[in-house]
Amino acid sequence: MSPDQARTAAALADLLQAEAALFDELSDLSGTQRRALARAAEAELAQAASRAETLATRFRLLEEERGRIESFVPEGERRVAEARAALARALGRLLRETAVSGAVLERLGDTVAARQAAVGGLLASTYRPDGRGASRRPAGARLSAEG
Repeated sequence: MSPDQARTAAALADLLQAEAALFDELSDLSGTQRRALARAAEAELAQAASRAETLATRFRLLEEERGRIESFVPEGERRVAEARAALARALGRLLRETAVSGAVLERLGDTVAARQAAVGGLLASTYRPDGRGASRRPAGARLSAEG
């Protein structure tokens, strides 16, 4: 391997390690978002969403760079292979964390729907869909013959 290829392989391995670290950070952020959601901490959720956008931008930049240099690295480079394995492990952790968060959100959605149905059932006899009391009759204005 030429010195240029060795430098490029080292750069690719570093880049893959940076992506793995970013996936780990996203995993941690997913847990943070889940806990903030459970506590209804709006400020924390907004901060986490902002951080997620920043990480997504960083990931896009890393992917662009990876696409640019990957073709210059010969297959089978040990350090690159190790970095790819670390990236795959980090992606697995992120996918597990995302699945847990998705399940929590689904359960929260079920809970919200049940609460809305219960509250709707209680209020249905008191309020009409337009917010007026059920005991009030709709009062309409008389229209002229022209409409």
